[in-house]
Amino acid sequence: MKRKALNLASTLSVSQPLISLYDNFVNQITPKLNVCDEISSFELRNKEREGYILLTLIPGIKPTGIFTLATAFKLKGYQPIILYNNGMLPIKPSTRYYTNSQAALDIQRYRINLFEKNFRISPISINDILDENYDCDLDGSISTIDSFNYNGIDLSPYAVASTRKYLQKYTLNNDEDRVMDPYRKFIKAGAIMLDSTQWLVNKFDIEAALLVEPAYVHGGIPAKICSKNGINAYTRGGGYQFGKVSFGRASNRNPFPNFANEETVLSAINTGLSSLQKNRVQEVMKRRETGEIVSTYYTTENKVSVDSSKDHIVGIFSHLLWDGALAPKQSIYRNIFDWLSDIINIGAQNKNTHFVIKSHPAELIKGTDQSVGDWIEQTYDTLPSNFTFLPPDTDVNTYSLIRDLDAGIVYASTVGLEMAYHGVPVITGGYPPYHGFGVTHDPKNQAEFKTMVKNIKSLDCNKNMKKKAKRLAYLLFVSKCFDYPYSSIESGQHIYITQERILSNDAINNIVNRILNGKEVIKPHWQHSK
Repeated sequence: MKRKALNLASTLSVSQPLISLYDNFVNQITPKLNVCDEISSFELRNKEREGYILLTLIPGIKPTGIFTLATAFKLKGYQPIILYNNGMLPIKPSTRYYTNSQAALDIQRYRINLFEKNFRISPISINDILDENYDCDLDGSISTIDSFNYNGIDLSPYAVASTRKYLQKYTLNNDEDRVMDPYRKFIKAGAIMLDSTQWLVNKFDIEAALLVEPAYVHGGIPAKICSKNGINAYTRGGGYQFGKVSFGRASNRNPFPNFANEETVLSAINTGLSSLQKNRVQEVMKRRETGEIVSTYYTTENKVSVDSSKDHIVGIFSHLLWDGALAPKQSIYRNIFDWLSDIINIGAQNKNTHFVIKSHPAELIKGTDQSVGDWIEQTYDTLPSNFTFLPPDTDVNTYSLIRDLDAGIVYASTVGLEMAYHGVPVITGGYPPYHGFGVTHDPKNQAEFKTMVKNIKSLDCNKNMKKKAKRLAYLLFVSKCFDYPYSSIESGQHIYITQERILSNDAINNIVNRILNGKEVIKPHWQHSK
């Protein structure tokens, strides 16, 4: 009813006052901002400007964190350029349940107007950049899901990941209109993001860029363009602890925020932790198990594990199939179902080993149109007798299961590092942040992976591997997680923002300074910070 009313209001050109009235009445659209005069009246003069910082509000993410961080850059002398989509993209970079409806665009415009007024920062829409007659006219040239080069950039990997997320589906077939239609639109959206980002790069002296979701068209393509033009591109995302943020870099081996550059990781795993740091990471790991510090508790609260008469138990932890983390090109298995198939076929021969396939709980929590359980039913009449499948709503607790395991196999799950932390040997098939540093068993190819699965009883997690796992856990779960005070502000929440609060916040200052200096964004007190 609300959306229908807003769409009608849009046709009558009265949507903004109607949204304002609704927001004041129910407090469900924006936080209640109270921004000091020093910020709301601060204009950065040309002679004071050191350069520009590019940030994005695509998709329509919560703007409080972006605008406060943009203000911190502005107070350092760098003018923020905040790019947003005002309907120019042919498809919204999200799941199909969220669209470019006029009502959604009007709500976004209302939020941006409010933040623009309070922070004195004027965002730029894609419509402002590209001429009204702009048309990259790519639809007719896209008949299959394949490499698609546009102005020197292959748009296809980003379009594939975006289409998977949009459909909440992993397998994409060329002969399905419901697949090809959004895929074509994401290719076109990628071209638009490329052209608009290149226009900004050509027009402004951009010092650095801060983007989100680098697996998808709205984050990955701007990051690619910035890197191509010698601009340090950073990525931002929720940290491993609720209410905290982490930062990655496009120049790292993987641009995701939970990855660190190789030098930093090597420094971490080769440097001992102090007693205080050991206690801190131990506390964090315990609180992850209880769900106290995670945004979504992806396991049941009881302590149930599995019963098994076998002398060896192996846990297989799958992934949310449409998640962008499955995209890295470094993965030895580019198709997660090939990975699962090889495990099942080889594991069936190890009769004295009990293999437990645990599907990701996010299949139930976030939803999916293609699940691991569906694939198993379609592929096998019955699983081998030494295999057990646990659906996403299982009563089995992940951490209770880990304590009963003799070994684990993961694609890219964080559980792999948690198992290694507890001394469980782990084989990887994808490319998680801990891959390649002697924490887990990381085969170089599929043949080596199969051999490891076949001989899984002989694998161990020795003292050195466990020691490295603890140090890497400290890096990822503590040192890369910032207490950013504006990361989880909800609609209707009252928030007071002052210049003094921003300038005196150690986390904000460290984030901004390290980005401006082109360094890895890690807490400065940590000895591995490079």
